[in-house]
Amino acid sequence: MEVEVERRRNPRLKAIFEVHCGVLGADQVFLTRDVSAGGVFLTTSDPLPANSEVVLSFRLRPQDPLVSCAGRVVYSQRDAGMGIEFFDLTGELRLTLKQLLDSAH
Repeated sequence: MEVEVERRRNPRLKAIFEVHCGVLGADQVFLTRDVSAGGVFLTTSDPLPANSEVVLSFRLRPQDPLVSCAGRVVYSQRDAGMGIEFFDLTGELRLTLKQLLDSAH
């Protein structure tokens, strides 16, 4: 029997919104699959390599202000996407994420 161990520290919320991802001077737009207080999963058939550092810009909800933060690719799978861990969430963004996640659970 195979047992899958959950390694995530934060609950995830299934959410789809656009994320602008800047890396090496280029800006690409991805869609999310889910988000947590610790990071976001972006769907793409051609993900960035693991350990790539990125700058993300997004709105959690259409009425929210545009926010930016740095992140690092911690999971990358071709034809699926990439998991990005947030580096430097501001207190306000961290609180907004927490409120959004709490209201969904």
